[in-house]
Amino acid sequence: MGARIRKNGRIFCAAINKEEPGDCYLDDSVLYYLAVETKVLVTTENDTHMTTGGEWWWKGQEPKDVVIDKFYYESDSPLSCDFRDEAQGRNKCTNDKVKSNRCIPNCGVYPIKNK
Repeated sequence: MGARIRKNGRIFCAAINKEEPGDCYLDDSVLYYLAVETKVLVTTENDTHMTTGGEWWWKGQEPKDVVIDKFYYESDSPLSCDFRDEAQGRNKCTNDKVKSNRCIPNCGVYPIKNK
């Protein structure tokens, strides 16, 4: 799977995008953690993802005209927060498995999982 972070900060699927000078490569395990386990890196449904360039975005920073796969907004992840609510000032996490009652999407601080 893997992803490439370009020098300009954009993130693309490594399987369908060639390496460019200055790319930072995220291996499968890192991408899996960010996209599946914590859901902080999001993309479109797979068919769209594979046919439109395979771009990824940090949750809450995706373009308004992009339809993100609903998987990323389901509440089964211990860190799943609706960052769109956060951006609109509603400051709520949708999952009771986190210690914090809010998420802070733009500074890299996320609630800590309960043990």
